[in-house]
Amino acid sequence: MMRLTALVLFAALVMALDCNDPLWSQPGKADDAGPLYRSTFPKPSPKCCLIDRLPGGRKQLEKGQSNAGETASADPVSGMLKLTAPDNFQTDPVIGDKTVSVGLFRTGLSYGPGTVMLARATFRRPEGPLNGPAWSVGVAAREGGIDDRADAARVSATLKVAKGHAYLNIGAGADRDNREPQWDIGEMYGSIFNGDQSQPFTLQLHLDRTAGADSSVSLIYDGRERKKLRFKLDPKIKDAVFTTVGATLADCCVPKAKLSGELKEFEILRPDRQP
Repeated sequence: MMRLTALVLFAALVMALDCNDPLWSQPGKADDAGPLYRSTFPKPSPKCCLIDRLPGGRKQLEKGQSNAGETASADPVSGMLKLTAPDNFQTDPVIGDKTVSVGLFRTGLSYGPGTVMLARATFRRPEGPLNGPAWSVGVAAREGGIDDRADAARVSATLKVAKGHAYLNIGAGADRDNREPQWDIGEMYGSIFNGDQSQPFTLQLHLDRTAGADSSVSLIYDGRERKKLRFKLDPKIKDAVFTTVGATLADCCVPKAKLSGELKEFEILRPDRQP
């Protein structure tokens, strides 16, 4: 009876914990050397597992999607992302077929010219058609609010899945003449796409908008950075102010595809802590 009472009290404590309590937000003390933002999944309660030192007060990640014919969900407690593509992709006269997407995002930010940002998302168990055209999971910074408009300026780091391979890729926002090509993840493919035994991986976006600087995307696996691709921002979006940053699941090219992925952690770090 005493053991049962203790378990009930512990469960009540979990539900009541403040989001900033380091027991659920990060190991050790949440001091000035820590992240600017960290949200971990799954959460024992909706308000748990958050560090937020960004403008606008403490905010949990919110669901956003493209609203381009997809069926989608993004659970802010479990971190599960799900997306079903439409039978036919909507077409825009300027941008062509609209990519469908869903994600969990931190809004109310301001990363414009002269700023530096470092964001990363850790995923597990990405699932979808492995042998068809491209779909992806990623971490992205973009204009606008929670809705993921097709015409919004954006920059992203993605793991692109296509034709039996997966690639670290600069998903959007790079100058075509000043970017490194996508990189095949090779032997890591079998560990990442392995059902219940899938191993987690982290995508990182380092966006440096100071004069003349390079930005980069990286893949971190098993605690080590495996590859970094450098690029310069597309001059067409040089004046954009990115107000929303988050983790995404997206399909550009596979009609009727059923995609899913588990978000385990999302962070925005201090740029001087870039590994």
